[in-house]
Amino acid sequence: MAANGTLRRRIVLACVILAGVLCAVYALVVVVSLKAIEDRLLNDRLAEAAGQLIANHLHGFRNDVPGDPQVFEDAAIPVAWRGFDAGVHEVSAGGRVLHVLVHEQGGRRFAVVDEERKKKRIERQVGTAEAGAIKICKK
Repeated sequence: MAANGTLRRRIVLACVILAGVLCAVYALVVVVSLKAIEDRLLNDRLAEAAGQLIANHLHGFRNDVPGDPQVFEDAAIPVAWRGFDAGVHEVSAGGRVLHVLVHEQGGRRFAVVDEERKKKRIERQVGTAEAGAIKICKK
């Protein structure tokens, strides 16, 4: 009888370990995938909006709505960003994370800047959902 109990415990333990490993792998895949998707969506949105934002800037329309992307032109670009190559760069400044899209158009250099606050809120919500899913997996 002792051998049957041992085998049973070993099978249960193997199943529990397998379930734990699968939950951990699933959580890792979800975290990495969502991070990549969020970054890509934010960068793509910024790149798509850049053309219109720069056009508005050149026509004198100023975007003063808090949280909306800002456009800087040539000398108005902060010194720390002037050496950036064309493309999207993630910058930490004053406790904030900014996505800076450097773009050249018509011989001019522009920096379109978007803050990452909305993304962080989404990340917190996804993190909460993941924690709930992991908790359910452990039961």
